[in-house]
Amino acid sequence: MLRRLGHLIVKDGRVAVRNHYVTVVVILAAFYIVFTNFIVPDDISLNHRTYILDTTPQKILLRKALQEDQEGRVHPVSSRDELRKRMLGDRNSIGLVIEPGPEHLQIIFVFQGFESQRARNLLAAAVDDMAIDLFGWERAAEITTITLRESVSAPKPPFNLALLPVLLLSEAALTGLFFIAAMIFMEKEDRTLQAYAVTPGGIWEYLLAKTIVLAALAVGFTLALILSTIGTGINFLQLVVVTLLGSAFASLLGALLANYFNNLTEFIFPMLGGIALLSLPAISYFWPSFSPGWMTWLPTYPLIFALREILFSAGSPEIVRQAIWQLLVYNVVILPVAVAAFRRRLAFV
Repeated sequence: MLRRLGHLIVKDGRVAVRNHYVTVVVILAAFYIVFTNFIVPDDISLNHRTYILDTTPQKILLRKALQEDQEGRVHPVSSRDELRKRMLGDRNSIGLVIEPGPEHLQIIFVFQGFESQRARNLLAAAVDDMAIDLFGWERAAEITTITLRESVSAPKPPFNLALLPVLLLSEAALTGLFFIAAMIFMEKEDRTLQAYAVTPGGIWEYLLAKTIVLAALAVGFTLALILSTIGTGINFLQLVVVTLLGSAFASLLGALLANYFNNLTEFIFPMLGGIALLSLPAISYFWPSFSPGWMTWLPTYPLIFALREILFSAGSPEIVRQAIWQLLVYNVVILPVAVAAFRRRLAFV
């Protein structure tokens, strides 16, 4: 039994290489690496609103900021209490307190607590440059920072890295749905399935071998992407387990659905609909307030949030453990369903 499974894995591995599935995954991984590291900015919130409390006599810096503001994002306030209150009601904002000092301007940045360090540094440098431009080197600003929301449990990851769970979901979990269907339709055309039907091999071995090969490709993709973006320092065992289970479910779902179509052309639009449905949890990932109950039953819902916890831990390991158990249950349920569908449709064994 295990020997038959091993032979099928080797055979499907060769098919994946010969039909350029491995090449597609390598190209996609390379594109995502370039996309994440060099194309997507690490912070898209630099255009937030700025509340400024300027207590200097001439308020030169405030007037300069208002003069250069072309989008109405600079708002003067009259006290620290007002600044704090307005920032608490506006998460996409920062505060700026400008006070006179004995030698330099005293500038205090008030941050929400979600901003990346790079964004903070850029803003501080911009304000310091403005002060130097207005007052000369002898009046450069002394800058300090205050974090408004000290209760934030974990810093918000840079935007380009925050996309990683979605990118992993799109390839590691969902591409298998297409690849396994393509393999099955190819073997239908080549009559490989009819030949396999008269061998001692079982349907579950046939499906499991393809699932293992595609899951291995998903793990390779995942490791390449994560090592080239985040690096080390995460729980790679959890990452591999979650990726394997997510890819296995998508592959088995693709095999199940492929039973009801004659070729890849017929399958393509239902497949795209299935991928769109399974991708919906990405909406909840970016907007957590939108999490209807029915969406939480999609296997990709625990998957994407488990990936986020693994990559950017917020101190909630139970999210990963729960996702692993949920994905195990989904896989245990879908495997016999897919086997039964093959037995009924293809008259196997």
